[in-house]
Amino acid sequence: MEFFSVLKPSWKNGGIDRLEYYYLNTQFNPFTKFGERVIRWTLQIQKKLHFKRKIYFKEKLYGGSTYWTLPRNILKYVIDFTSERPAIYKRLHNTYVAEEFYFQTVLMNSIHAQNMINDSLRFMDWEEDGLGPAFLTMEYFDNLVNSNKLFARKIAANEVELLKKLKSQKDHVE
Repeated sequence: MEFFSVLKPSWKNGGIDRLEYYYLNTQFNPFTKFGERVIRWTLQIQKKLHFKRKIYFKEKLYGGSTYWTLPRNILKYVIDFTSERPAIYKRLHNTYVAEEFYFQTVLMNSIHAQNMINDSLRFMDWEEDGLGPAFLTMEYFDNLVNSNKLFARKIAANEVELLKKLKSQKDHVE
């Protein structure tokens, strides 16, 4: 699992603005014009009125990718933690992309922190606009096979040549 201490320089305002304001992404669909406008409008009002949520956590805050590989016992720990101590989960409600905080914060403040490996095991090439990973093409083949990653994100379904070459590479390794 990838993890880092919040404030992360590559996140806008280090990620703190995600926690300071109410984001209504669970109440309104941000992928519709109406939903996007309502979310943007409520955010603008909060900023104009200098309204900010308190950022109070007993635990040290961590963030990271939502792409992780965790064993069953660790996932059970997170589920049990959420049931027994729901404060972090509740506080992250209406936080922008809360899932990029929750698992990392819970696990890095637990007895499991010493066993966490800071690696998502995924090969991704984030596009310059930062909105998402690039579609991987044959140009990425050498980088993919030399990356020591177990997974790749994202390969378009029509990248048949890349998929065949990766499968061929896998067959030679086994």
